[in-house]
Amino acid sequence: MAVHLYGNPIGSFRYTSTGLLLGWGHYVASDLSFGLQIKSYFLVSPTQACGVAVSPCVLCRQGDFTIGFVWRNILNTGTQHKDGHIEPWIRDPAAGLCWQGKNATYCVDFTENLITRGDIRCVRMGYEYTGFGPLVLRAGTNRDWSSVGLSVHWKALRIDFAYLLHYALPDSYIVSLSYQETDSLTRTLSRAIRWLGSTLRSVF
Repeated sequence: MAVHLYGNPIGSFRYTSTGLLLGWGHYVASDLSFGLQIKSYFLVSPTQACGVAVSPCVLCRQGDFTIGFVWRNILNTGTQHKDGHIEPWIRDPAAGLCWQGKNATYCVDFTENLITRGDIRCVRMGYEYTGFGPLVLRAGTNRDWSSVGLSVHWKALRIDFAYLLHYALPDSYIVSLSYQETDSLTRTLSRAIRWLGSTLRSVF
């Protein structure tokens, strides 16, 4: 990572971090769902630090409308650095509303920061169009940046692309590849173990 002073490079340093995100959801009723997200963060260089947070959420469907609520980082350790310093994580609730038509989905959500220092309250709006078959188009905006993107899916495979336009930072883009397993986790693990066992038997 380059260090700049008045736009002029004066040095550089290496920055390496990684994270893990786990999500779980459960239907409580036909129109009510509950979810839980667990995330971890690890800073590897130039120093070492780590943190874990839990975020519960609720989703309610009423016809074409969906209402959701999530309380991010309601339980967290903060970022604990090697020297003993702890950087707190913000606990912020967010509520959202979504309306789904035949080929279009409109979403809006609001985030409120419940601490007195700083102001991260934000309204986000998004739009998704699914009228082109396997191609999905998206656009979104909030107070800091806007984005346009698309998705292409084929069977269980999906590629997502988003281009981000920030009001102060350089433009950037995100590309992701995902695979959706339709079987249960137990059946998938059982199949993987059987395949591994047959492979080892054929080798040895």
